[in-house]
Amino acid sequence: SDEDMKSVFMYPLVQRGEVFCQNDNVLQPSRKRRLSILVPTRLPEIPRFCFAHAELGEVLCEMEKVIELDISYSDWRICTQFFLTIMHGRWRRRTSHVYFSYKDDYGLGEVSPPCFVGAIDDENNLDLNYMKAIIADYERTDEERRESASNAGHMSQPRIWAPLYSPNSSYIAFGPSHLNCNAEFPSDRKNYSSYADYIEKNYNVVLNPTSHLFVSQRLWVLPNKMVELERGLKGNKRKRHERTYKQKPLNEGEEAQLDGLDAVLMPQEACMEARISDPALFLHLVFLPAFLYHLERYLVGNEFVLHCKENLPFLKTYLSSENISMEDILEALTAKSCTLKLSYDRLEYIGDAVLKLAQTDALLNSTQLRDWVSCLHEGHLTALRSA
Repeated sequence: SDEDMKSVFMYPLVQRGEVFCQNDNVLQPSRKRRLSILVPTRLPEIPRFCFAHAELGEVLCEMEKVIELDISYSDWRICTQFFLTIMHGRWRRRTSHVYFSYKDDYGLGEVSPPCFVGAIDDENNLDLNYMKAIIADYERTDEERRESASNAGHMSQPRIWAPLYSPNSSYIAFGPSHLNCNAEFPSDRKNYSSYADYIEKNYNVVLNPTSHLFVSQRLWVLPNKMVELERGLKGNKRKRHERTYKQKPLNEGEEAQLDGLDAVLMPQEACMEARISDPALFLHLVFLPAFLYHLERYLVGNEFVLHCKENLPFLKTYLSSENISMEDILEALTAKSCTLKLSYDRLEYIGDAVLKLAQTDALLNSTQLRDWVSCLHEGHLTALRSA
């Protein structure tokens, strides 16, 4: 029943970096919310991960000390629904028009992910009301999200907006500026007389010249690879688009607030709120796919070691050696298709060389084949070794 209790282990997720923390402090000046990893069983020791970003710089991700919780099944469903919401909003993973779904514990043929993600407050308590609000925001219709943007006045907190004429673009809106759409557009080419003229000529959208322009900044670039910086790998750095115009100076208090992001002015009339409209939450989602990917790699590597130690005695001693690290094991388990710098291709190359050496030694030193082999050309020996 909904009132039955479920035991889970919660690991608060800490993300740190100079630019990351500056952005987070601007978006959450008082109450600090962050993410946590929820799992049904206690995790082994997981190292910290460090990632690089074109705008946020280097960001360190690590899990804090575990907290054991007993939560009801109704609260657990809120956590799983929140996880699905950020899956859809951040990753947009879907097959055709079928979205990712989660089956309850009693579901037939269930394949549960190794962990879920929840939101916690500054006292490390699950923030169920906040997760409900995020779920409700995500389920709004396009009309409701457009109405929320059009009714925005002085904003108590920033929101993520998407232009109606370019829905795949996202911006963080902070509040109205002193300019309207009839303001001069800051283009060096002088092809546009105003913001309204620019949008009409480029997007075929006619705006009311008196519509407000909101102070905004472009949303963070989302990494498309799971590379990690700490182990000598290069971070994902995408070349940023060189803008052809400069932003017109704004009044005091209307300047860009988030380090690393371009400042722009957005027409309120032509915007709607994004499905995940809280930029503070979205900031903490930027590196979440990469973190979960590397977390799962370590969990798979740990299960592999435990299986070998229990079922393969000849590997137990080898894997227990201090000279074998988890990084070595993960390299042996990682395929090249994972697009990481280290994979088992290098080990496969070394293994092939060792096998060739062993086969060559067996051919040349065989007491039964020695006289026959000594008469063969090296090309025939190569073909014989490969047979």
